[in-house]
Amino acid sequence: MTKIHIPPEVIEAFQDIALVGPLTARAAITAALQAWPGMKQSPSWDLRTHERRIEIILPIIRTETST
Repeated sequence: MTKIHIPPEVIEAFQDIALVGPLTARAAITAALQAWPGMKQSPSWDLRTHERRIEIILPIIRTETST
């Protein structure tokens, strides 16, 4: 089994925003992603659809556990 470690500052940023509706849920997720240590954004432009895209890159620590 593989466990993924979510940094505590990410959880704290998420919990700091009360989840009352869809807009605050989005704000909480945005705050959590921005608090992720080492988070990077990679902007790109889709030439086919002419849309600007942003990929979010999160460094994830994975630990193996025995079951």
